[in-house]
Amino acid sequence: MWSLLQALDENDRLIRFTDKRSYSEWRYLQKAGRFRCPICNQQVRMRLGTKRRWHFAHQKSEQCPSGGEGESDEHVRGKQLLFHWAAKQNKATQLETYLRESKQRPDVYIEASSPLALEFQCATLSAKTLYERNTLYARQGISPVWIFGGNRLKRKRRQMFQIHQFEWYGLQYAKREPFLIYLDAHTEQVCLLRHVVAVLPSLALATPSFIALERLTLSDLRHPPPLSVCYTDSLYAYRQQVKNNVYRNRLFVHLLGTFQLTDIPLTAGWPLPTQRYLQVSPFLWQTSFIHAYLCHAFNSAPRTLTQIAVLLSSCLRQFRHPFKPYCNPKKVTSHLAREYLALLEVFGLLKKIAPATFIKSDEEILSCSGKEKEQHFLRCWHEWLLAHHKHAGEAETKQGKEASI
Repeated sequence: MWSLLQALDENDRLIRFTDKRSYSEWRYLQKAGRFRCPICNQQVRMRLGTKRRWHFAHQKSEQCPSGGEGESDEHVRGKQLLFHWAAKQNKATQLETYLRESKQRPDVYIEASSPLALEFQCATLSAKTLYERNTLYARQGISPVWIFGGNRLKRKRRQMFQIHQFEWYGLQYAKREPFLIYLDAHTEQVCLLRHVVAVLPSLALATPSFIALERLTLSDLRHPPPLSVCYTDSLYAYRQQVKNNVYRNRLFVHLLGTFQLTDIPLTAGWPLPTQRYLQVSPFLWQTSFIHAYLCHAFNSAPRTLTQIAVLLSSCLRQFRHPFKPYCNPKKVTSHLAREYLALLEVFGLLKKIAPATFIKSDEEILSCSGKEKEQHFLRCWHEWLLAHHKHAGEAETKQGKEASI
């Protein structure tokens, strides 16, 4: 059985729990009225209980073509909050409207030149479900805005957050800055998790920004104002944690033994923007790529980006399921190669002699070591990351759209 916040009465009037009525009025409607689902036209019951938020419920044996799910009290309250909030800013806001073309029922639908579908998600979904919903919305020219329940915001460290696999498919972008949105339906606080950078498949560097829902505008939700961030200290602490536990990881031990290393090289373990499409730690694939491919590739002559991308593809294929579902491995590999070569150039280990051609610098890639060198690399990585987002955002503005992978 699943719940609705609105239903049709016997006169085909839409009765919504977002409407203001007294308790006695609701009780009268419950006793005197008969209600139907506005989507499937089947009978629904008005529930005015004390344990859950009031709602209309389908019968257990009945199915609605919108494929509704069981909804928690937090979900129902969150939908109400988002509807009232959006309706104050856009009169063409609809609650639980049914999109017949795709058989979808977004929590809140906002009609505009670029229509929006606000989806409040508290429960865990499969990545497949979220991806398919996004695809159906895109086919109709609708932009989905996924807002996750406050219960899903999992802070591990000051700037480290646990991100469930399906939540990655709810990333929003403002001038190519990736961010996630969370709403605590009880405190009515919104958290924008800004500048999300994947470290592991389920771990990311991010900076939280909290604001009361009533103070947030629809424009700010879609395009948050600029925010300065700094991840050098957080990434340094994480790198030390990984190094201290390296011999507890079977794959790390195998890699170190293969290349006769006693520690993870300084040139490995750098989160890149495209890392979010991988299921392999940057410590693993970058260590393997540097020692098994990159150093040998640059021994004799300059190499092009295309040549390096081919080598990186071979490297990634050594790992089991290196890519996340529903991305283009060839595009991901090309972006990774471009980003990693650009970072090594910033580190001073490669030189660009043409727009997509590199040679080794005088400093040996394998000889990098020491705390001072690592601190220097951290500063270089952070400056490069911010510059990458800025330049990518400017390119997106000129093109009028975001490139997808």
